[in-house]
Amino acid sequence: MERIFWELYNSGSESEVEKIINKHKIFDDKQTAGPNGKIKKEKLLMN
Repeated sequence: MERIFWELYNSGSESEVEKIINKHKIFDDKQTAGPNGKIKKEKLLMN
């Protein structure tokens, strides 16, 4: 898990973060869908 978080931290843009999240399937569609998707992902990463 640590490598994934470093990869997310070191990525330069939101699109790169999206690619990494999708690649590792950290979140399912229900958690990331909707207008607050970005906020939910940030909160989930902190947990």
